[in-house]
Amino acid sequence: MCAFFLQGACIYGKACAFAHNPNELKDSPDLTKTRLCQTYAETGKCTDPECRFAHGDDELRLVNFKTSMCFWHEKGRCRNGDHCRFAHGNNELQETKVDPAASCNQETQVDPAAAPVSRRK
Repeated sequence: MCAFFLQGACIYGKACAFAHNPNELKDSPDLTKTRLCQTYAETGKCTDPECRFAHGDDELRLVNFKTSMCFWHEKGRCRNGDHCRFAHGNNELQETKVDPAASCNQETQVDPAAAPVSRRK
């Protein structure tokens, strides 16, 4: 939710990038199996039945990753650093877009001073 709207001080109105009411909230993207399991990578096995990470390339699910520039990095305010799913320079931009149903789009980025990803408009 827009912290400024909740205080009655949002100057952007309908153009605000953050939700002004619960109906505008979106779910976080499903990032299950989009990264390799660190335990599996280090030991060759993972015993966690609830592990949400991929156990080998065959389980790895690709998403739109670094196919567009990071809005917050361009403003000098990206809090995700090396873990950001958006490019922090032309050298990081990828051209391939795979599995658009599972994409992590610009709407899921979070202002460093705002609520978690699931609160993003």
